[in-house]
Amino acid sequence: MAKKNGRRFVLLIDDPSNLDEESCLLVAQLVEHRAIDVIATGNYPGTISSLSELSERSARVDLAPFDLEKTEEVLTFALKQTMERHVSVQTQLASGGNPALIRDLIRHALKEGNLFCEAGVWRLAGPLTAGPAIRDRFAIQTSELSSQCRQALAIISSIGRTAVVDLHASGITVADLIKLERAELIRICPREWRASLRHPVHAELIQESMTTLEKAELIRHYRQLIGGRKIVHQDLTVLANLHIAEADWADVRLLHRAAQVARRTGDFPAVISYLRQIPNSDYTQSAYLMLADAYAQLGDHNSAYNTYDRAAAQVSSEDALASITIARAHTLWWSDEKPEAALATLESCQNSTLRTANSFRLARIIKLIKCSTGELPVHALANSPITPKSQSLCDYYEAALLALSGQPRTAIARIPAKRGETYVQNTRQDAVTYAWQTATLVLAHAESGHFDKACALGEEIVRALPWNVAPLPYLWLCFVIARAHYLAGRLRKARQYYVDSIGIARRRRHLGLLKLCLSGFAACTAQLGDLTSAARALNESRNLPSPMMFAGEELLGEAWVLACEGRLADSREVLEQASKRARGRGNFASEGLLLTEMIRVNGAGQAVGRLAELCVSSEGELMQLRRVLAQATREKDGDALWESAEALVAVSARLLAAEAYSTASTIFSRKGDQRRATAASRMADELVNETPGIHTPMLTVQKQTHSPLSAREMEVALMAARRTPSKEIAAHLCLSTRTVDNHLQRVYAKLGVASRSQLAERLLTVRA
Repeated sequence: MAKKNGRRFVLLIDDPSNLDEESCLLVAQLVEHRAIDVIATGNYPGTISSLSELSERSARVDLAPFDLEKTEEVLTFALKQTMERHVSVQTQLASGGNPALIRDLIRHALKEGNLFCEAGVWRLAGPLTAGPAIRDRFAIQTSELSSQCRQALAIISSIGRTAVVDLHASGITVADLIKLERAELIRICPREWRASLRHPVHAELIQESMTTLEKAELIRHYRQLIGGRKIVHQDLTVLANLHIAEADWADVRLLHRAAQVARRTGDFPAVISYLRQIPNSDYTQSAYLMLADAYAQLGDHNSAYNTYDRAAAQVSSEDALASITIARAHTLWWSDEKPEAALATLESCQNSTLRTANSFRLARIIKLIKCSTGELPVHALANSPITPKSQSLCDYYEAALLALSGQPRTAIARIPAKRGETYVQNTRQDAVTYAWQTATLVLAHAESGHFDKACALGEEIVRALPWNVAPLPYLWLCFVIARAHYLAGRLRKARQYYVDSIGIARRRRHLGLLKLCLSGFAACTAQLGDLTSAARALNESRNLPSPMMFAGEELLGEAWVLACEGRLADSREVLEQASKRARGRGNFASEGLLLTEMIRVNGAGQAVGRLAELCVSSEGELMQLRRVLAQATREKDGDALWESAEALVAVSARLLAAEAYSTASTIFSRKGDQRRATAASRMADELVNETPGIHTPMLTVQKQTHSPLSAREMEVALMAARRTPSKEIAAHLCLSTRTVDNHLQRVYAKLGVASRSQLAERLLTVRA
């Protein structure tokens, strides 16, 4: 092999374990004669051993496994499309962050059709499983293990995180564990002194190699081992899993305690699994309520209601019946999104309640539900007492309703802020309550105009919470983060969180919230230029029930699809209908958002009056910024628009600011002030380039012409660029066909084009 410019070639070998003996010999000879240098990558010990001895200059560098963020980054790069967070989470859980396993898991899932792309979003149809490549590698890794090492793997794969002292008592030495750890088969946590599989997908392979008799004997041995010493917190889950595996053993108290631990961490499938092992005769009210809540969190409402019925049939005290009724009402109202049925249930119980304390509890939830449906004004909640040390979900519901009614500062004051590190340090923290608390704070901060703070807090907690956290609060948390990013104009980030929310809502059948998430996804996707995916999302959402909260926002996606098709008048009509719906429910935060969108589709004149009214009753500066933007846009005041854009940049509403600068540039240009027009256009460019691909009417048309289009010409141009016939444009805009053609000729002259195809090429090219 010839040298090039006096330098040796470098040979890169990915996973040398795939090389046969002849290839290894050839590489060895080339290295020995200094013809090449070798860089070999391998994710398992032994894969580079044959090559590392070829030269005295060889060195081994061990890289840390990927964390969840790095796994997401790699998958996004490889798949080239948006994906549900569920894909990256399941990949991380199965692989333990090992790059080779990530590659093989994804390749196998693609080959089997388990990982598929639908409407531009990657989704999983089922759990990730080991393919031939992983099985072959695992066979090589374990081929020379001793019987003690194999026994250790069998115990750990059956039990989960296993105490080292228990492994030692089973005849497994520290030397065996060190050998397994060096082989990257297990991981030992020094703080808890427990061992777990380094790559969880290997559990499937280990269990396949064990007979039923071997599994039963192992479980029986380990149960006796733990039973001979004091049970610690970490043993509860292990013992409960052993109980499920061995049906002839019963410990009701243990199963109940294990279910409580699982509930704190949001592992509701485990809660159901543990509690279903308890005989009916041993069920307590607490067990019934835990089981019903677990069903509700996972979207199995019929099972939840059946469990409530069983609980009610076994209690006789008024206090117990009131607790069961309140729990059922929570499920009807918040999880199943049936507020009318929840009210009927509560009022029926209230009529037969004698104790004052129970009447107060029932009355409080009735008041909350009526406020959420618009029957009562939300401002009445501001006077409700709250004790931070004993906050319940009702307190977070109240705070969320206050934020949506235009009182975000009051909502924030009612909930003490906590940070993700607090949750991480306190492993017994109730993950469900923590997710609700954070979702409420994110919503309130966003409505106060603190977009960066809201998004940073939400994303920090999403990373800190366990990946199996309760779907319903995690769903709401992802949704309010998506909404905060949307308000800030970060459409790609918003779309990603909407995708995550859609995946959870689909799997758990939270249909009202699914409608909201699909609408938000459609709005983001349409503005990013993908009208096909936006239309698919809208089609899916059409037959879904209306959401309980955020009234009116379910029409946001429809409005933006119309706007990006050039049908601005139709878009304004939809937004006006949506804002009236929000106003009727007392949902002033959603009304403010929808009126802001109306400004963005040439409807500032329709929005400015109502925004001025909202400023009187709303806390924070966000509504005031919206009013100033609407007024400046309506009056075509370039100076005021410039000032408005600067104020919007200060609160990180950068897309709105870009559109304000773009409109100001148009106004300055019409007045002949080219210097300021150019400056405003440059400012708009700088902001828009932070999120490539934005495709809104205020940005698309104005950037393609030095001679600005009028509002009517803009509407005609956008519709004509979508190949809409002049007759159809005339019908939409209530004009004659001749008038439309005249507008179109003026558009051609200003843009320097001669046909609709050239117009489409000029206007509809997505920003690079």
